[in-house]
Amino acid sequence: MLSPFKGYVDRRLDFVAATRLDDLSGQIEEVRVATLEVRRIVSDDLDASNETAALIGRALADLQDAVAALRADLDEMRSRLAR
Repeated sequence: MLSPFKGYVDRRLDFVAATRLDDLSGQIEEVRVATLEVRRIVSDDLDASNETAALIGRALADLQDAVAALRADLDEMRSRLAR
C-alpha cells in the first residue's frame, strides 16, 4: 500500500526539484551575463580613465615646456635690458 504512494511522492519530488533547478539555472545564467556586462563596463571605464590620465599628463608636460621656454625668453629679455 505504501509502495504506490512512495513512487508517487518520489516522482513528484523529482518533478519539483527538476523544475526548481531549471529556474535556478536560468537565474544563475542571468547573474553571469549581468556580471560579465558589469565587468565590461568597469574595464571600459578604467581604460578611459587611463587614457584620460595619459592625455592630461602629455598636456601638462607640454605646458611645462612652454612655461620653461617663456621663462628663458624672459630671462634673455631681462639680460638685454640690463646691458
